[in-house]
Amino acid sequence: INMKDNKNAKYVENHISSNDLRAFVFESQEDMEIFLREVRDNKKLRVNAVIAPKISYADKAPSRSLNELKQYGFFSYLRELFDAPDPVMSYLCCQYHIHEVPVGTERTRERIERVIQETRLKQIYTAEEKYVLKTSFYSNKVISSNTSLKVAQFLTVTVDLEQRRHLEEQLKEINRKLEAVESGLMALRDMNKHLELKDNELRLKKKELLERKTKKRQLEQKISSKLGSIRLMEQDTCNLEEEERKASTKIKEINVQKAKLVTELTGLVKICTSLHIQKVDLILQNTTVISEKNKLEADYMASSSQLRFTEVIDVCLC
Repeated sequence: INMKDNKNAKYVENHISSNDLRAFVFESQEDMEIFLREVRDNKKLRVNAVIAPKISYADKAPSRSLNELKQYGFFSYLRELFDAPDPVMSYLCCQYHIHEVPVGTERTRERIERVIQETRLKQIYTAEEKYVLKTSFYSNKVISSNTSLKVAQFLTVTVDLEQRRHLEEQLKEINRKLEAVESGLMALRDMNKHLELKDNELRLKKKELLERKTKKRQLEQKISSKLGSIRLMEQDTCNLEEEERKASTKIKEINVQKAKLVTELTGLVKICTSLHIQKVDLILQNTTVISEKNKLEADYMASSSQLRFTEVIDVCLC
């Protein structure tokens, strides 16, 4: 609630209960239950909550126009003394009938009896008092009661509408800038993702290049090693020619020696053959001698036997 004039705050505060002045107004029953469950039940905070009517009462016209009441000193209905969001205004019109309660001046209090009798209003405000009017069921007479107005405590602080409008415009501009920043941030995030992908690709390429560089270094080392081996082999080629010449000379010498050995071997073979022939002759001669020896021994044995036989005969004859 935002009072249009601070001095009229006392009328609103005396008309609306303090609980409802501090209440949260909801348009949805479900939203109100969620709010109360979270704030009152879970957080253990003392709060009031009300729900606005489904059908709006905010713009409901009063039963009597203000022009009819101006002659009694009334200058406004309660509803026109302040600004409020439509759901709040609708709730107050429905619950407190603020669109039917006129606010008067000292002039109204001075002619209060006439006001009561002629207007037949249920509630009215004068400069410093509140009047509640009831019609007797039995006598049909109007019974009134009045109370002095309490000093306003809550609604004395008003909002500068122009400043509020300016701040709302600033807020909208900030929100637009925020949306632009968020849009830019999203673009930066997308760009960052793209750059991360590019970075990963470059890292992979760098890794591949390092591997290729390592392989190149290894190949260069192998090539260098092979070149060294080739140089050694080239040096060894010169030595090989010398060694080949030496080897050829040695081969010739060996061949000469081999020829000599072959010649000597041939001579030795001939000698061996001659000796073998001689050996065969000697064996034959030895066989002949042995045969003759055996024959002589047999003759000797026969002669010996004949001699012993002769000797025996001679003995016997003697």
